Amino acid sequence: MAKKKTIMKPDQDLKLKQDIASFKAMFAFILFCLVIFFTASNMVYERGSLYMKINFFVVKCPWVIGAFVLLFGLACLWKYLNSRKKKDESFRYFSSNDACGVTLFLLTYFLMLIVTTHTYMIIAATIGFAVAYYVRHFYLKDFYLITLFNIVAAFMIWMVKGNPGTSGTVSVIAKVGLALICLGTLIYVVITAVRLLSDKAFMKKEKLTLIPIVISVAVAAVTAVLCCTGAVNVLVGELVLLIQYVGLGVFYTVRLLNQ
Repeated sequence: MAKKKTIMKPDQDLKLKQDIASFKAMFAFILFCLVIFFTASNMVYERGSLYMKINFFVVKCPWVIGAFVLLFGLACLWKYLNSRKKKDESFRYFSSNDACGVTLFLLTYFLMLIVTTHTYMIIAATIGFAVAYYVRHFYLKDFYLITLFNIVAAFMIWMVKGNPGTSGTVSVIAKVGLALICLGTLIYVVITAVRLLSDKAFMKKEKLTLIPIVISVAVAAVTAVLCCTGAVNVLVGELVLLIQYVGLGVFYTVRLLNQ
């Protein structure tokens, strides 16, 4: 028996895609809020807390880190296979892109639990993921690249000059894992920026500009040098990055509204 196919008009397709994107954005917002609430309520560095139980378990069973890495690897494999087959996932409520984002967040969150005893840093990492998610869905590609770069820059400054609060072999493994995630993100930003610059027609059509990312890179480089030399402390450096990012965010928001 032949299957009945539903033929939709282009405007109906677009409406369905927008509805799916809105639902996913709302669902993601709820999940991020729940994670932040859960972290603030349970991940406190004190005797008998859930944080201490997780940390003690990981020290005894460090192979658990590999399980999170495996999940992320499987999600990346799924995404690669879909991209090779050129599958349209815009009508899926849970795509391979979503799987990559969720598993990467779980891996980063887990590594942060090992690396730091400071709850506010775990919450900051969660907020960083939330900002990247919404910028990716509601802004153009150029500002998404700037967002990724600023998140990684702020995180690396904290990793190098901040006070994570833990030590030991498992902590070192977790720090290496976070460094690799940051390096992979930077490589993605560079490759994507080069591809955009090489496609002049696409840049003009989408009205993209990468000049602000040059400004952002320069500010981050100067801030990193000042933090490493001790001219400014980590908190001031992070505030500088935040202020310039918010400034760029206002610029891009006004430009998006004008378009």
